[in-house]
Amino acid sequence: MTQKYKLTNETKGNGNMYNLIKKIDEQRRAQNMTQRELAYGAGIHAVEYSRYLHGKTTPNFTVLVRLLAVLGLEFRITRKEKITN
Repeated sequence: MTQKYKLTNETKGNGNMYNLIKKIDEQRRAQNMTQRELAYGAGIHAVEYSRYLHGKTTPNFTVLVRLLAVLGLEFRITRKEKITN
């Protein structure tokens, strides 16, 4: 059984998955793509994508990568630069 986590108002806006999904959705809109087109391109149902947008559940890493790929984006890990005073 897969666990799903609900993002609460306390966790929204704190640099978490919710913010990443919002950025993905900004890119979707900028490319004049419907939620359905993005979802189906990533192999998920549009209802599931809507749940992500409303913070009711979060995508697993595979789905996240597929959403990005549909938009012509990719996931990268980079070393954070140290800030010195």
